[in-house]
Amino acid sequence: MPKRRQDGRLYAIFLVTVVVVIKAEDVHRQQEIRSLWANPENSRVVKEGKAQIIFLTGRAAKPEVESRSESCPLIVDVAEMYENLLQKELVAYKWLAERKVDGYVLKADGKDTVADLDRLFHELELEKPKGIPEIYCSINAGVVAERDPCSEWYVPYLAMASEQFPAYCSGPAYLMSFRALKMILEKADRQVPFIVEDAFFTGMLARAAGIPVVDRSDIFASSGCRVGIYDRLRYFINRRYESEEYPISCHRNGSRTTAIISNSNEFEIITNPQFTMHISPPVGWTYFPTVSSDTLAIWYFVGQSNDTTTANTRATAEIQASMIEALLNAQVPTQGVTINDDYQPIQIENPIMLTGAAKGPLYGKVEGGAVTQSATGPTTALPVFTAYNRQMTVTLMNLRSTRFTLNIVKNDFIQRMSTKYNVKFGGLSEEAYIWVWTSILNVWHLGFLIGNLLIPFFAERFGRKSALLYAACVSLCSTVLLHLAILLMLPELFFIARISSSIAGGLSFGTLIIFLQETTPTNLRGVASFLAEVTFLLCTVVGMGAGMDRVFGRNLIALTGLAIIPGVICVGTILPLHETPKYLLLGRHDEEAAREAVEFYYGDEYDADEVLKEIQKEGLDGDEKFNFYRGIRLIFSEPYLRMPYLIGLASLQLVMGLFPIIYLSTNFLEEMFEPAMAQLASFGFILVQFGAGICGTFVVSRCGRRPLLLGLGAMNISSFILYILFERLFSYYGGPWGYGCILALCIFGFSYGLGLGPISCFITSELVVQRYRSLVQSMMYVTNTLISLVVSYLVLPAYTHFGCLSFLVLFVIPSLFAFAYLYINLPETKDREIHEIVGELKERVGCCTASRSFSESSSTNNITSEETPLTKQKTGQSLLP
Repeated sequence: MPKRRQDGRLYAIFLVTVVVVIKAEDVHRQQEIRSLWANPENSRVVKEGKAQIIFLTGRAAKPEVESRSESCPLIVDVAEMYENLLQKELVAYKWLAERKVDGYVLKADGKDTVADLDRLFHELELEKPKGIPEIYCSINAGVVAERDPCSEWYVPYLAMASEQFPAYCSGPAYLMSFRALKMILEKADRQVPFIVEDAFFTGMLARAAGIPVVDRSDIFASSGCRVGIYDRLRYFINRRYESEEYPISCHRNGSRTTAIISNSNEFEIITNPQFTMHISPPVGWTYFPTVSSDTLAIWYFVGQSNDTTTANTRATAEIQASMIEALLNAQVPTQGVTINDDYQPIQIENPIMLTGAAKGPLYGKVEGGAVTQSATGPTTALPVFTAYNRQMTVTLMNLRSTRFTLNIVKNDFIQRMSTKYNVKFGGLSEEAYIWVWTSILNVWHLGFLIGNLLIPFFAERFGRKSALLYAACVSLCSTVLLHLAILLMLPELFFIARISSSIAGGLSFGTLIIFLQETTPTNLRGVASFLAEVTFLLCTVVGMGAGMDRVFGRNLIALTGLAIIPGVICVGTILPLHETPKYLLLGRHDEEAAREAVEFYYGDEYDADEVLKEIQKEGLDGDEKFNFYRGIRLIFSEPYLRMPYLIGLASLQLVMGLFPIIYLSTNFLEEMFEPAMAQLASFGFILVQFGAGICGTFVVSRCGRRPLLLGLGAMNISSFILYILFERLFSYYGGPWGYGCILALCIFGFSYGLGLGPISCFITSELVVQRYRSLVQSMMYVTNTLISLVVSYLVLPAYTHFGCLSFLVLFVIPSLFAFAYLYINLPETKDREIHEIVGELKERVGCCTASRSFSESSSTNNITSEETPLTKQKTGQSLLP
């Protein structure tokens, strides 16, 4: 609604008036803009009345065209031709100047521009008036004026003496403050006009008025459609199934991409274009056999063709009719154009009367006039139906047009085929996409599970170092494959690379904890294991930071290529390392190599012989070989081995929400904030987690494992409860309550980084003797990964249907049970030898059974509660008897 000021002038309350320059005859494109980026359902600022869209047209060649338009355009009484464009825009600007007193004017070319008005408001902070005359755009500089009088862009010397235009705005779009517009119009009467209207308004007149032209090429893009990582992966998944090509998908989702898009890629000229799509054919495009294969009274569908010739003729006629209408609607000349298709009719029978085994070759089910399901025969029972679609290619011979126009043609063609002829086009529904996207995210857990299962095999047979090296090499190769998958747009290779990378991650993660525990002095064991988790957090920080839109989030090729660098560094770091002393001594019985390893890892400050004697206390009697299956039975039958397994499982349950939060925190926060703010908040949460991890390296050497794990576990559970509370408050009251959710995420990150995450990963290895350490660690990770796979797979669908209340069932309640178990059973392990901790666990659970392979009869390996930790300084006295 316009408002009247005291001086009698009218002005609009809209902060931004969008002037879409378009031809009067282009009614279809006006409707498309109204339904897409100018639609209140797709734009918050349009819905809230902060932006106004005006279609600027000339006089239509046919008066009936104006009556067909539903856009209420601003019509300038000049013919629709390029020579009149300057006059058309000048009249519109003067008309606005009489009715508008503040705010901004956004000029956009209706033919090749898509605007995300929400992001435009956010990036340029348009809701905070600056009160200064400015123009924002993508700048053209150093452009030479055309001096040939025969050229349609001719600029006479009378209008501009200089050979080059002043820096001016690229044609598809620019934004100017109303104050700048007024100053430009004041200079317009004194300047000889020329036909290049953008150079005239934003170059000559802006310079004469002293108005700065600000280069914001990051917003007013003209180098192709720019979309975020989520949207690009969405297209990547649907590449073979979507009915629209990528450019039209980008155009139709303009409100989700960048502020202003001028897709120069769409001006590419295509000759003899082909449109490939997956369809479920209309029933009339199929035919039934002359005789029922099953001697049924009814074996055909209503409307089905009698034979292949009739079906093929019908399909060709309907395809050509739809394509010709689409070409004419897009104002593409059809003279001399030949429309070819490769559709071949199929014979299909109606199984409606079928009660048993099927004898025919193919049966179908019809939904909405199209064959959407099929079943092959013959069968021994009732046929089983699956989704049916097939590929079809339509070729337009003797046609040359731009990619942009052809995408409009294809979109129109698809709509006509769907609405008029019942053709169903393949693709993923929104709900199906959520499940596919969730599967790709969480296939990591499946691979991680396989990697965990491989830990005992590789770590015990080949050694800790070799297992780490194998995992690092596989991870590096997987990263290269991932990079190639994005580069070559191969979803299958992407999936293979991700699952192989996750297998390497599962193997390396569990083996690394064992490696650090077996190569570190007792008093530094916690710090060393902690540093592994801090490194993980650092990688997460780098990954999430690089994945932001402002860094590499819009360039998946660079993002995946970046990950190759740390992979190479990792392999090079592992190669010169020694095997762990405990594995060499107790696994290979190589005392000399074990002594060299102690000297390599412990340095000169420790007596190698005394360290080896201490390691011997974890050994088994005799030369018993490790047996995987017997070890599993023993772990579940012996309480002193079963308890570490359950303690580790309960500890990891407290941090079950880590991966869902890392993957989906941005999506959760976008419910309350702008996408850029949501990305920053997610990155801030990771930074808090990383900062807490650095602090945790100092805390873990000063505080016991038990108080840290229980205290931070309680804080972690509280963070989920706080998130649910603030999210509910935001849904009812809005306002600043959304920032409470960011606070809750930061509390989660702080509790995880300060100690909960690292300790939960290595606490099990401090409770088990060397012989069963890798097996218990593997079993614990396998079980946790199975649970994590189920939970992570359910998070996004559950959140979509139930909101954050789903966190109560998925995270809070299970964590409360885990916390109670830890409170009752978790022993303190800080600065204690492994054999001493194991002795305490044995005392808790009572006497061990006779099947125990860990001998208690040997005086050399006897573990008593009276033993004190060994002082490892070379100058100290050994405390061994």
